[in-house]
Amino acid sequence: MVKAHGNSDPIYRSTPLAILFRGGCAARHTTPCKLRIRRRAALAPMLDFRAFQRRRASLRHVAGAPSPVMQHRSVPVPMQILRKLASTFREFGALAGCLYLADRALQTLSARARLYAYELVVQPIPAAPMQPVPRSKLEVRQVPPGDSALAAMPVPAEVIAARFAQHATCLGAFKDAELVGYMWFCAGRYDEDEVRCTYLLDPPLSSVFDYDFYVFPQHRMGRAFAILWSAANRILGQRGVRCTYSRVSRFNSASRRAHSHLGAQRIGRAWFIRLGTLQIMFATVSPFVHVSLTNRHRVRLTLRPGGVAM
Repeated sequence: MVKAHGNSDPIYRSTPLAILFRGGCAARHTTPCKLRIRRRAALAPMLDFRAFQRRRASLRHVAGAPSPVMQHRSVPVPMQILRKLASTFREFGALAGCLYLADRALQTLSARARLYAYELVVQPIPAAPMQPVPRSKLEVRQVPPGDSALAAMPVPAEVIAARFAQHATCLGAFKDAELVGYMWFCAGRYDEDEVRCTYLLDPPLSSVFDYDFYVFPQHRMGRAFAILWSAANRILGQRGVRCTYSRVSRFNSASRRAHSHLGAQRIGRAWFIRLGTLQIMFATVSPFVHVSLTNRHRVRLTLRPGGVAM
């Protein structure tokens, strides 16, 4: 029988009150050791606070909220930087990767400081029409000055005016009157609008310089690029053009892959460093090195097809 006063009885010290007030039956037939085991087993999930925290963190992670455990195990900042550097060099290579990082550093220092790395390429225009593209709702037409489609292009108005001033031609691809993509080309010569450089084309009567080939992001998964390029080849072929030159940014991997897929071949390289009004050029074509301070002293690069068959 449980004592009413005092705590010398071991059963009284180790038995919960809920058991003590059940008439003493459990106290008479259960040893103190068994009672302690049962009590610890019942209270273990509540007392294991670490397990509770892990469970709560996992539930938050499943629901989409940031997990404290995952935050605690986040990648250190130096490791993140090393991974970004490794990704840059994997994509561009050693030399171009260093140039890309230098360009980013210059942009950080000043908005008027840049480093441009160009690949000069040439692509033959076939005399026979290219393989016909499957029928599409896209319409390709020339975009004249003053056309409302020019306002949809991500190009400053003064740059567009300068392009038309040098007799450039713009072709646009439209879907239900909406501009999907466009491209520009000049005959004979082209005054670059990113750097102070003029490209002279050889031969001048049967070659053009194409640039700013752009397809809006929401249409890049379709056939806009192929249809626009096929139409440009047809129009240029009818004009007697046998090759088209272009400059491709070394830092634009998607554009380099697209030109390579279309059969473009590299004929030279050029690097331009802009520091305010100062411009320094290094190139693999004549004049190889050039320094200028104003727009009146533009460098001239003569582009020739080299060994590319026309």
